[in-house]
Amino acid sequence: MLSIAICDDEQEAIDLISKSLKYVFAQMTIEIKSSCYTNGNQLRKDIFSNKKYDVIFLDVDMPDVDGVSLGVQLRKHQCDSLIVYVSNKEEVVYRSFQASPFRFMRKSKFKEEIYPVVKSILEEKNKELSDFIILKTLEKSVKINPYDIIYVEALKKLQYIYLDNKEYEIKTTFRECIEKLIPYGFIQIHKSYLVNHRYINSINGNSLELDGGQELPISRQRLMNVKNEFQNLIQC
Repeated sequence: MLSIAICDDEQEAIDLISKSLKYVFAQMTIEIKSSCYTNGNQLRKDIFSNKKYDVIFLDVDMPDVDGVSLGVQLRKHQCDSLIVYVSNKEEVVYRSFQASPFRFMRKSKFKEEIYPVVKSILEEKNKELSDFIILKTLEKSVKINPYDIIYVEALKKLQYIYLDNKEYEIKTTFRECIEKLIPYGFIQIHKSYLVNHRYINSINGNSLELDGGQELPISRQRLMNVKNEFQNLIQC
C-alpha cells in the first residue's frame, strides 16, 4: 500500500486530485491511503513529527506557505517522499527544482497527465526493490526476474507462473501476484490472468494473442481498460 499526501488550499483541487488518484491506482490494482491537507503548515508539522508519505502532491501557490518553500524545508528535514507539484503556474517549474521534485503537473491537465505520472511513481518505488521477486512454490522459494514472466494464471487456490521455457506452481495468492507484478508493466486482463504487456502481440475482440501465438481471454468488463493500459504502456 502506498501512503499519499495531498496538499492544496482549494478543496475543489483536493477533490479532483484525490478522485483521480483513487481511480488510476485502482485500475492498476494498487491500494493507496490518502491524507488531505488544506494547510501546508499542518503537513510540515505532521512530517516533522515523523509522519511518513511515499508521495506528496503539493500545490505551489498557497497562502500560509508556498509549495516550493515547503518542499525545500521538507528536504532539509531529510524527507525522502516523492514530491509532485501540481500548479497552473508553469513559470515556477524551474524554481521548484530547489526541492528536487519528482514531477511537475499542470492542474488544468491533471486528468490527462495523471496516468503516466502514476506509472512513473510505481516504477520509481520499485527501484527500491531488487530486480528479482521471491515466490513460494509447493517445495521451495524461487527467485524470478519479473521481466521474464509471460503471464500468470490463477487456478483454484494455486497460481501458475509461465516463463519462456518453464512454469512454476506457486502458493502465493493471485492478489499478491498482482501487487508484485503490476509495477513491472503487467495488465490484469481477466479474473484469472495477469499478463506482461511486453509479450502481447495483438488484442482481438475479447482475447489477446501472445508473441508465441497463444490466446488468452479478456473479460468483457475489462476490455476497454486493457486496451487503454496496453496503449499507455507501449507509449512510455
